[in-house]
Amino acid sequence: MAKRTNGPPRRKSSNVPGQALGYSLQFTRLTHLLLISPEGSFGSFEVLDDVAVEEPDGQLQFVQSKSALTANPLTDHSVALWKTLANWTETLTANGYDPSKLRLVLYVSRPADGGVARRFAEAKTLEAAATAIAAAKKQLYSDHLRNRDPLGELELHWARFFGAKSEISAAVVCAFEVQCGSGSPQTDIEKEIAARFVPPEKVHLVADHACGWVKRRVD
Repeated sequence: MAKRTNGPPRRKSSNVPGQALGYSLQFTRLTHLLLISPEGSFGSFEVLDDVAVEEPDGQLQFVQSKSALTANPLTDHSVALWKTLANWTETLTANGYDPSKLRLVLYVSRPADGGVARRFAEAKTLEAAATAIAAAKKQLYSDHLRNRDPLGELELHWARFFGAKSEISAAVVCAFEVQCGSGSPQTDIEKEIAARFVPPEKVHLVADHACGWVKRRVD
């Protein structure tokens, strides 16, 4: 049997807790969305996106969920933000979804903000979206040239997003939304349940049951 060498045990990578939280958050977010979606809606997990909901009238909501445990995914130079936007341009290009029935939601588990993300979320016409995209491109590349920061992975996602057909990237921005939780996804679910369904003394029990039921169905 192998023996442990002297000294304290080695810690796992510091990235692991954040990655685990981000993944488990998707179950919690799906549970929350099922609570607030119209009757007859279908939810999915890692099929159309991290989480997705299809409503009876054909409305589709794609959700990318971010835990934001150690970083803000909405900053202008966030890899998470630009990877998400670039992936959505490729999704629309490949699948031809009706943009008028599509919501593309970047959900962050705690309050967060970013200039480009905010301006994109506010652009609700194709013209406004095109203007916001052009301004973002000019700003971001100007920031890069001024600061001489290495782009790395970010450059790949910028190329995918800004290089997409203009009507596709504009449609993505028109459908783009930012939603932020309180910092406690479980508390947010409990507030929703308390407002809609059950008395205060049963809220915690029902929330646990709902989250467990969704996890089992997904499995």
